Amino acid sequence: MAAQQSEPSLLDLRAELAVARAENEQLLQQMSRLALVVEQHTPYDPIEVMHGRYAAPPAAENAPAAPAAPAAQPTAGAPATAASLPVAAPAAAPPAAGGGWAPWLYARFTGKEASPDPGGEKLLKWAGNPEAVDELQDALLASAAATEVRLDGVGLSRLPAAPATWRLHAASLHTLNLNGNALSELPAAIGTLGCVRRLALEGNLLRVLPPCVLRLSGLQELWLGCNQLSGLPEAFGELRALVDLWLVSNEISYLPASFGQLAQLRRLELSANALAELPRAFSRLTALRKLWLRDNSLTAFPQQLCALERLATLDLENNRITALPRAVGHMPALGAPPHPAPTLPTPSPCPHPHPCLRRLPAPPRPPFR
Repeated sequence: MAAQQSEPSLLDLRAELAVARAENEQLLQQMSRLALVVEQHTPYDPIEVMHGRYAAPPAAENAPAAPAAPAAQPTAGAPATAASLPVAAPAAAPPAAGGGWAPWLYARFTGKEASPDPGGEKLLKWAGNPEAVDELQDALLASAAATEVRLDGVGLSRLPAAPATWRLHAASLHTLNLNGNALSELPAAIGTLGCVRRLALEGNLLRVLPPCVLRLSGLQELWLGCNQLSGLPEAFGELRALVDLWLVSNEISYLPASFGQLAQLRRLELSANALAELPRAFSRLTALRKLWLRDNSLTAFPQQLCALERLATLDLENNRITALPRAVGHMPALGAPPHPAPTLPTPSPCPHPHPCLRRLPAPPRPPFR
């Protein structure tokens, strides 16, 4: 028992040390390169510049210039100095154009003016041994500031839990793809990924929604199809930025009252569940345009839907509805006359009882706005 309890702490320590080592090395290299540029192109002492004695470079030096040529290599056995280090672009993103040292240094490094929007995507795709979590952790540590992480179809039953592993991506990661694994929970550190807009968890073994997901307040797309969810937590309404929510092929029998707080929701896939009714707050989903409810246990047309004036796609096939209220004819986006059970395009439910055993093709995804 003692050995089992010590293993996570060793992984955490290893991750923390790796992060600290990488950050220190990067900082020392950048400081040496910056000092060399200041020394070569200004009359100022680099140490005094770092301490803020000079607010801006000399006026004559403000124009962009080509990158400085690398300094001569040090002789064998001689210690490295600032003058012996090659001048290279810093790892950090270029600063916005303007006054002060930042745009001047960027121009000296690159030979061009600083860009306010450097752009650039950094993808990490890993498909190693699903039992080798330490190897996955090393891959995450080695790919700091990734914008997209793809771990789909690997068969993972757990993810690295060390907070430092995910902290490196907290300010950059916008897409995390974990489809087609065997995950029954997520590490709490996932909740620190404040920039994530798209989280894909289809084809896993989730019985409850991991609490860390509720901390991703900027989440726009959430894919939870083909799991074993029986419901959603009451706090689910805190994900107010959601635009697309996919819950096909679960065991959901109820939705929380807070569901009505999802005011930005446009597409909702609830096919192949066990819903017998919808919460009253469903009528507050005024942005909803597409709703799939086929293969549930609805015995009556949900009156709440009549308040959704923008609803243009509605699929109620394979329920127990025998009649429609007259109010359906006044839903302008659906058109008139209404169809008792409209057959409309919808992602196919997953027929496999254990979807984690195979990689599932995802339904078409709308682009980010």
